[in-house]
Amino acid sequence: MRKLKLVFLISIFATFCANAQIFTFSKSKAINFQNTVRSYYELPLLNLDRELSTDAQFWADEMARTDVFDFSDSDYGETLYRLNKSEFILPRNPYLDAAVGWLQAYEEPEYYQTLCEDCNYVGYGKSENDFYIYVVAKYDKLYK
Repeated sequence: MRKLKLVFLISIFATFCANAQIFTFSKSKAINFQNTVRSYYELPLLNLDRELSTDAQFWADEMARTDVFDFSDSDYGETLYRLNKSEFILPRNPYLDAAVGWLQAYEEPEYYQTLCEDCNYVGYGKSENDFYIYVVAKYDKLYK
């Protein structure tokens, strides 16, 4: 039942985000969405961390430069997202689109990392090349 409620919450939020004109390229929208879902599960809320954001930005830049979509060698928890720029409609906020996508990936590593009960901090990075937009989230701990 909780899974159905979560799927319903995500689908409503995703529809709202696709139609809303108020979203900007803001990391705060992504962290607010993740924290809304985390609070539903009574998990600690995530705080944005500058060092993790720097690390996430570095990896996003590296993926955009090499055009290779893969995890880094970092010891931090990590989630990755890639948007094809040839899609007809691109989201206004790739960070938020990524955060929704990670939670829609039920039973995949990015889903569990996003809901990591030991995590307290997150950082985001975004970079793009001619073909893709890459979004990276780094968490202070790996999910268990």
